[in-house]
Amino acid sequence: MFDFIGNILERITNFFAQFLLLIIILLAVVLLFLATYRKNHNPYIDHTKDQVEQQIDSEREAKYREALQRLYDEQYGK
Repeated sequence: MFDFIGNILERITNFFAQFLLLIIILLAVVLLFLATYRKNHNPYIDHTKDQVEQQIDSEREAKYREALQRLYDEQYGK
């Protein structure tokens, strides 16, 4: 009789332990997503450095294309 009650209590305990573990894992995943979202959408981060680097890269690319076009025109004539 006591083994039967012990088995039931053990099953209940295992269920709640698994349930608690599932809640902890879900909470960790949610917190990870929230941290990622905050990092990507933080209004206090200064994005000017990235914008300046992007502008410099685009200017460099434009100059490179212009030089290639000039070289092509010189080689094959217009």
